[in-house]
Amino acid sequence: MLMPLSSWRRSPLIFSALVLGTILAPAASSPARGDIVTGAFEDQYPGPNTFKNDFPSNGFATGDFSLNNHFDPTYSSWSGFSVSSMVDNTFGGNDYTHQYGAYAPLGAHGAGAGGSATYGVAYNSSPGDAVINLPSSAAAYSIDIANTTYVAQSITLGDGFARAFHQGDYFKLDILGFTGLNGTGAQVGDVPFYLADFRGGKLLLVSDWTKVDLASLKGAESLAFNLTSTDVGQFGMNTPAFFAVDNITGLSAVPEPSTVVLCGIGMGLAGLYSQSRRLRARS
Repeated sequence: MLMPLSSWRRSPLIFSALVLGTILAPAASSPARGDIVTGAFEDQYPGPNTFKNDFPSNGFATGDFSLNNHFDPTYSSWSGFSVSSMVDNTFGGNDYTHQYGAYAPLGAHGAGAGGSATYGVAYNSSPGDAVINLPSSAAAYSIDIANTTYVAQSITLGDGFARAFHQGDYFKLDILGFTGLNGTGAQVGDVPFYLADFRGGKLLLVSDWTKVDLASLKGAESLAFNLTSTDVGQFGMNTPAFFAVDNITGLSAVPEPSTVVLCGIGMGLAGLYSQSRRLRARS
């Protein structure tokens, strides 16, 4: 049997709970939204029109994202990620010297995404050479990708190791999500991105920063990368194993609205119950 409305109103505890439920119920069905966290490389600015490929701790951070770096002083060689402020998007000369340049239109300050001064360059000759660890409790959201000028020139004109692309060729980047740090654990997804594609009637070469959606890599704690090319030789891929990155973003986790609402109702009811007992004690 239902309690008459007048009885509900006479009970501060029940009536207040009903009011709270009516007010807060819509919020419980609203989608959860977190804050966007970004690694934009500006916090690792190496100086004007230069680069840094040697990090003593075998890595560095931009925002709350951790990127790996391995430097061999014997040959001054490196893998993983470097940081660049090179303003270099024009072919010419020794193509290898263009490895730190982003092949993208020049902006107000440099060649980074949106004309920013600083960006990252990855050298990933073997799967997983370059790895990004996501911030704690953040989901992969997006990343800006571009070719390096070295790669663009090699694909377009050829070089001492690689031939110019022709019909049927492609150069593909796979962005892989893993449940553990440093590319460990189970793989949770693969986001493919073609840096160059000549499988149609003409060469489609990425020549600007392009935002790649990573939302499908749900559950990933780290990102690893793999490059494949149709130009291969006796020792593997002939196409230079470089790509440029900027504006790595993640979506921070927040409590579900229903949880927040229930906690709020619980605290409110506890307060009302305590108040009710005090009122009864006085009467």
